[in-house]
Order: sequence, then structure tokens, then C-alpha cells
Amino acid sequence: MTLKLQKTYEDYMPYELSMTLSQMFHKKVIQDLYKVAKSLMAFKLKEWELVCTHIHKMQGDVEKLEKLNVNFEKDPAIDMVLNSLCSSYDHFILTYHLKNTETILIKLHNLLKIAEAGMKMSHSNSSASTPIMAIQQSKGKKRKALTQSKWKGKVHRGEPRGTKTKPNFNTPPVVDPNKVVCFHCGQKGH
Repeated sequence: MTLKLQKTYEDYMPYELSMTLSQMFHKKVIQDLYKVAKSLMAFKLKEWELVCTHIHKMQGDVEKLEKLNVNFEKDPAIDMVLNSLCSSYDHFILTYHLKNTETILIKLHNLLKIAEAGMKMSHSNSSASTPIMAIQQSKGKKRKALTQSKWKGKVHRGEPRGTKTKPNFNTPPVVDPNKVVCFHCGQKGH
């Protein structure tokens, strides 16, 4: 309190002081509440905007409402976030409501980040089903196939299996078994 305000209310009892100050600042609180609620309702995600920044802005306004002693439950907050999303998240919203999952704002934030990443991939792959599948639980990471440049010591296409040495095709085939060279000892005629 300022010195002038303190001297004005010096002789007041605590209850009287509290009531007088609350009446004095009540209009300011109502105006602040109106501004925060209006900005929260006006949020709309733009097509080029990241979901993370959008959710953080909305969470900041929800926290401001809580500081103004407004009991803000999780369901209206989640509905406000879903309502503020752009039309490219319609599949996500539909799937979210069909699954009828109970989440908190942080989990919804994570689901939206996954959906956003899937939508970025779908723009490059032109697959519309990726954002819908983002809500389903994953069963683990899938292994990526090795590209040919990463094959180390493995048989490439067209090569014989086993040894990497090329067979000697310069010797003509021999019909007489007495003239054949033994593979094991290298002598003729066994």
C-alpha cells in the first residue's frame, strides 16, 4: 500500500478494511476478467501457426483466469482449445470425440503435437489418414529398412551367396574324369 492509502485506512478494523478495498478494486477485477475471457474466446489457430505456441497462449489465459479466482474446469478448457483449432484439424477433433477419451490439457497438447507432425508428413506424402491415426496408442517403434548404401558386408543383388570371389570361368569344362583336377588336393585323376 502507498503511504497515503495506509494512513487513510489506519483506524479501520480488518474486516472493514477488507470489504472497503474489495469494493474499491472490484471493478478492476471485473474488467481484467472480461479482457482475459474475451481474448481466450477470440483465439483461433491459423493454418501456418504452430500448435505449441497456440496452446501455450491459451494456457496462459487459463492461468490468468485462475489467478482471478475463476474456477476453470478441464472440460471447458479442452472444448475451448478444440474450438479454436483451424479446419485442418477437423479429422483430429472428430476422432477425439469418437474415442470419447478423458484427457487433461497437457495430454491434449501432446496429442495435437503428434497430429501436427502427422499432418506435415501427410502434406509431403498426401495421405489424409495420418492425423486420424495420431490418437491411437502406438505399439512400439518400427524398424526402418536398410538402404543399399548402408549394407555392410552383405550380399548385394546379382552376387552369389557365400563368397565374394568371382568363380574362374576361363577353364573349359572337362568330360573325361581322369583329366579333372581335384578340388581338395589339386591332383588330376582321382
